[in-house]
Amino acid sequence: MNVAYVIWLENLSSPILTSQVVEVLEEMAGSSRKHRIALLAFQPVYRILLRRSRLAAVRARLRASGVQTTIIPCLAIPKIDLFRAQWYTMPLILIQSLPVLLVFTLLRRIDILHCRSYPPAWAAMILKSLLPVRMVFDPRSDFPEESVTAKKWPADSPTHKAWKRLERKLLEKADATIAITEAYIDHFGKGCPQARFYTVPNNVDVLRFRPDDASRNAFREAHGLSGDTLVFCYSGSMGSHWHKPEPYADFIIGLRKLERSHWFLFITQDTDVLRARLAERGVGRQEYGIVSCGFDEVPRYLSASDFGTMFMTAHKIALGIKTVEYLAAGLPVIANREAAGAAGIIERYGVGLVVGDESSPGPDRLLRLADMRQQMSSAARELAETQFSTSVVALRYLGLYDNLAS
Repeated sequence: MNVAYVIWLENLSSPILTSQVVEVLEEMAGSSRKHRIALLAFQPVYRILLRRSRLAAVRARLRASGVQTTIIPCLAIPKIDLFRAQWYTMPLILIQSLPVLLVFTLLRRIDILHCRSYPPAWAAMILKSLLPVRMVFDPRSDFPEESVTAKKWPADSPTHKAWKRLERKLLEKADATIAITEAYIDHFGKGCPQARFYTVPNNVDVLRFRPDDASRNAFREAHGLSGDTLVFCYSGSMGSHWHKPEPYADFIIGLRKLERSHWFLFITQDTDVLRARLAERGVGRQEYGIVSCGFDEVPRYLSASDFGTMFMTAHKIALGIKTVEYLAAGLPVIANREAAGAAGIIERYGVGLVVGDESSPGPDRLLRLADMRQQMSSAARELAETQFSTSVVALRYLGLYDNLAS
């Protein structure tokens, strides 16, 4: 079977796409002789010009694994975002994607179109009515609701209604819709009960993200932290619509009631806004530390911690990549209800603590969690290896392709 994995405008050379797309495709290509995998990457013209060498390196890497990569230029129109298009610009997406996808499907004799996000799935849905091709809709997030939260458009706008109508059609016509967690099935199933879901979570490189005692001890010694000090951490961007400093500031303030040595570690490049917001909330510089580093250095800083945290300020069904990175590093996760994907994993597998609207779960609950840390740490690591590792996720996708082929 010939499978085309299609991405739309996402930065192919970014660490996120390297982890979530490139490494998964490599693993699939190396694990199956039945399926020939190709990558079709729609990229804006400016990125192709500015990051030509990086994109060439990604293509060479995938080619070495047996994955042929085709990069398609997309016009970048000033003041028009083709990834979060208003209703009146939606046809521009189809004009740029449908002809290319048609030619690619015919020339490569594609049997399965695996579309990551809504725009390419729209074109694939139309092709499915014309050609004997199977379509996998891989939404990655609740795109229309996510855009409302990000204030791209209001919930009662024509644009939101247009994307929701398209979403229902995609769910209805797709041979399979990827659900990263059960929260996806709950959310999308309400709009289209007949949708056919196939659960495949976000992946993590469990060799890169793992407990590392040497890094843990070195970091703690350098920062004057004893082995008994409880270190809570957050890794990722800060200041977005979902990840804001305020809940973490409240959590740190709540830790003051904890009768045990503790500290909070932020692993983020958004340092200025974070320090300012923490100071406004009255959080002292001695209560936390900030590390700004590249993706390759994140694992060793996670190893220095005891718990990962995820406090979102708006409801989000997605299972953040940082959640599975925490688990792979052996960190139990503390999350609030708004982080629905993480909360579902915590409650299903018992690998952390879910709090309500309050950011601080209280000293008694934290002490009980601390007492169970070793046990939870082993469970978190085992869960990452058996459910979220790149090899396991790749096999899940191959299993889906096998099902569609039969």
